[in-house]
Amino acid sequence: MRLIVQKYGGTSVGTPERIRNVARRLVETQREGCSVVAVISAMAGVTDDLIKLAHEMSPDPTKRELDILLATGEHAASALTAMAVNALGAKAISLTGAEAGILTDPIHTKAKIANISPKQIQELLAEDYIVIVAGFQGQSAEGETTTLGRGGSDLTAVALAGALNADTTSSSRWRAPVQKSCNRARLSSLKNSGSNSRSGRVSAPKAFGEQSRKKRPPAWKTW
Repeated sequence: MRLIVQKYGGTSVGTPERIRNVARRLVETQREGCSVVAVISAMAGVTDDLIKLAHEMSPDPTKRELDILLATGEHAASALTAMAVNALGAKAISLTGAEAGILTDPIHTKAKIANISPKQIQELLAEDYIVIVAGFQGQSAEGETTTLGRGGSDLTAVALAGALNADTTSSSRWRAPVQKSCNRARLSSLKNSGSNSRSGRVSAPKAFGEQSRKKRPPAWKTW
């Protein structure tokens, strides 16, 4: 079965109706014969509102507390998306970055992905769940919540696709031909240079964020 990673930005999940539209697309993709992982950003405007609230509490909030606060935007959006999928009769579960196995360095507000251990995602996919992952975040080796900075959800999608050895990755900004490809022969592979299989721990290359922004797989194109 082909494995598809889809990423949805804040505008795509910006209203309840748009979240329901995303849920329908996820269910349709699964019904076409794909295993589906979705990476979800916070709803449009939520992150900015949380930053504003933080600065109302303190002129210089600590970066650790900012990470804990900002990560809740993606938590909420991914949980709502899972609810919408379940309401359509499919099975979905939302995971935080930590639950998805995303390990980062300890730098708050601009962490880099160090390793990904996708075992829990793989087990859920084997049980026919659509797995909804909160983008933009991970967990340090010390157990601290971290965020990846601007473009963090895009980076989450790319890194997970590599760790899971996904067949195709699509985004609300750069979309690969997903829907019609699920029941065909494999079109393309998006692989992290540290990925060898769909099991075990995967090491992200150094400066992975810079690599992902500079070079996209040929299958990706503008939505």
